[in-house]
Amino acid sequence: MIPKRFHQTANMREPMIYDRIKRLALSWTWGMGFLLIGWIGGAIPNANATSIRLGYVNLGVLLREMPQSKAAELKLNQDLAAQKQRLTKSEAVIQAMQHKLHNPTDHLSLLSRMEDQQRLNTLENSYRMSEEQYSEDFSLARNQALANLQRLAIRAIHAYALEHHFTLVVGNDVFFADPSLNITPHVLARLKALYAAHGATPQSR
Repeated sequence: MIPKRFHQTANMREPMIYDRIKRLALSWTWGMGFLLIGWIGGAIPNANATSIRLGYVNLGVLLREMPQSKAAELKLNQDLAAQKQRLTKSEAVIQAMQHKLHNPTDHLSLLSRMEDQQRLNTLENSYRMSEEQYSEDFSLARNQALANLQRLAIRAIHAYALEHHFTLVVGNDVFFADPSLNITPHVLARLKALYAAHGATPQSR
């Protein structure tokens, strides 16, 4: 029988991007834990004469709710739609051949049955190779999209912090942050405005 993991993998890959975003955001917090805006010694020439302003960003929420994430997911599915359609058609052909070979009312000669079985084996091998290629292409494209989203989020945090004269912005890897320090909604609003202005996910540079 044809492996059913296609339905369990290809059909489930679309919603998995949000789970992937969450896992990457959590694992990435060591690098994102402390985002220093400029260098304190350079951005603030006289720290004693300037009040220190702190902020906090929930990167997981930001990546999950920013409209660029949904746009990236849609583009990913569109780019790989042709491959997925070919897999679906191949699966239907294989299932039809399997039904024919295992149908007791279909009286095939031994030679015909052997020839059909050989064709079926060839189709199944080709299907498995195509499925593996689809999985690899999906993973590569998804990882690139996530990397672009992360860079875009960082640039938005950096720009907002500079614009509003923050000294330090911390990320997810903190034990406690007073709600008044949370600037996530403000950075998210900035990303939404950026998306509305461009109409698509900007490419990371």
